Amino acid sequence: MKNRILYLYISLLAIFTLPTLSAPLDDMFPGERVIFNEQKTHNNFTVALGTLKKINTQWITEKDITVDGLVSKKTIEIMRENRPEKALAHIEKKIRAYHNRLLFSCDGLTCGSSNAWANQRLGNQLLYGKDQTQSYRVWEVTEANKNYLVVAYTIQRGNQRIYAHLESVLVNTPMLTEQIVPSPRAVLQRLETYGFYEIGGLIVNNNVLNFKQEHISALVNALELKPFMRVTLVGHSYALGAETKRKVMSLNHAKALQALLLAQGIKPNRLTIEGVGGLAPGNIATPARVVVVKQ
Repeated sequence: MKNRILYLYISLLAIFTLPTLSAPLDDMFPGERVIFNEQKTHNNFTVALGTLKKINTQWITEKDITVDGLVSKKTIEIMRENRPEKALAHIEKKIRAYHNRLLFSCDGLTCGSSNAWANQRLGNQLLYGKDQTQSYRVWEVTEANKNYLVVAYTIQRGNQRIYAHLESVLVNTPMLTEQIVPSPRAVLQRLETYGFYEIGGLIVNNNVLNFKQEHISALVNALELKPFMRVTLVGHSYALGAETKRKVMSLNHAKALQALLLAQGIKPNRLTIEGVGGLAPGNIATPARVVVVKQ
């Protein structure tokens, strides 16, 4: 069973090493009615990475990120779908064709007020609809050495019409996006959709791997949402030297993450560890990494 999990994991990494594609918003809904279309450069463009909450009569997001870059926006009326979740599923399928990282997600009433999303955050009153039908997603997408933040908001209005609002930011400063900590629900959705999640916030010093606490907390909170989910922590090492040495180091990386999760209260029987050395390199940005694989 263990070998089967690792084989599936390595196969998935191979699948996600993909050829060059067009920009994330191109041809998302070909043939559908485009209500609004804009592209221009922004400084200090703000993307919401949290739900909307009303504080002292003001709708405020729990968390934002501000970036500089070329911003593309589209609002589309989806004629061929009769449910907003089908439109969202179509967007998610398209995004899966890219190397992506889900940063935030919410659905229905948990997102807050659709009126506030439409008129204050997204700037299009057509997006004001039934709160329970709304969905909001933010991804980091890497394509042809370019970094994007991609936003998708779907809604069904009272007249039953379905709308999708899409925003894509070609980010001038990719390091800002790499430092974003995904929400626990985004981590969990990644695990359930793809079967694995690559933990961020890594610091490598003399072949010793350390993890930033906020990334550990996000993973712990995600696992607490699914108390019966079991995972394998798969360490990778791309240090110089023999493969046997890399396998030992990669197992130590997995052990380091295991110790942190156990210290945070995750039960030992939910965690197994593996070290695969330099196998399945994929997109290597650091000399080491640990991937959480759903069992």
